[in-house]
Amino acid sequence: FIPLQYYIGTIGFQLEWKGDDDGTYVTIFTIIFASSALFGPVVGKIADVAGVHVGQFLASLLSSISLLLLSIMPNDTSISLNIHIIG
Repeated sequence: FIPLQYYIGTIGFQLEWKGDDDGTYVTIFTIIFASSALFGPVVGKIADVAGVHVGQFLASLLSSISLLLLSIMPNDTSISLNIHIIG
């Protein structure tokens, strides 16, 4: 839980450090993060039907992929920031 709060709280600094000078990817992140309130009930229903363990697995997997992509990307941005939209 704490690493995820760190990720959300510092995403602007991290993406700027990785080359997002105009704030495009921060804006995309903000829109996707805000839309999670709309999709929350749907994901909750899936977790109710499939079980809590499936919902927790998917949440952990998606968070891990996003954090992994951000951490392995070098600072010289030889990997495009477009890859983070997947995460």
